[in-house]
Amino acid sequence: MAKLITHQSAPALLVAASMTVSSLVPFALTTPAMAQATFSDVQGSWAQSCIVELSQRGIISGYPDGTFRPNNPVNRAEYAAMLGKAFPNAPRVRPAVGFVDVPSSYWAYSAVSYASQTGFLSGYPGNVFNPGQSIPRAQVLVSLSSGLNYTPSQPASSVLGIFADASAIPGYAQTGIAAATERRLVVNYPDVNYLRPNQLASRAE
Repeated sequence: MAKLITHQSAPALLVAASMTVSSLVPFALTTPAMAQATFSDVQGSWAQSCIVELSQRGIISGYPDGTFRPNNPVNRAEYAAMLGKAFPNAPRVRPAVGFVDVPSSYWAYSAVSYASQTGFLSGYPGNVFNPGQSIPRAQVLVSLSSGLNYTPSQPASSVLGIFADASAIPGYAQTGIAAATERRLVVNYPDVNYLRPNQLASRAE
């Protein structure tokens, strides 16, 4: 049975980032500050050590005012930027898509295109990407499994049975989340028994 990383461990996306994952640049539409070792608002955070380490590696960054804003949600464009920094050598497995809502002048244009071509993210019908849409935890975990080409070794229902709220996992996400769970990419805080798949992913996560 797959085990979960405890909340003392690196958060899901950040764990993935360490193994060769993620590097977020603009975590917001404003220009982020340069990578730094300390932020004024992460002291005592459950993800503090991970945030500091990944900042030192240049994978994530904060804001010009010295904050990291760990509880802020992450949108799809910001997440795409993280993926680009985390997996700079991921193979491009599909052709580029001209998303109608991501013009070439958009700050995350290259990151969105790269995340799409490498299989980490997909758009919506009509070549829509919805870059400003906040991304839920389920989508983040499915994205990692998809981009890293992970599949579960056991039936998804068997793996996901460890979560008290497994019934809340959308059907499309079950296989991907099962694979992420087996690969120890899932971090649930504060209660490891609850996945909260439909909750928006925070910057700390």
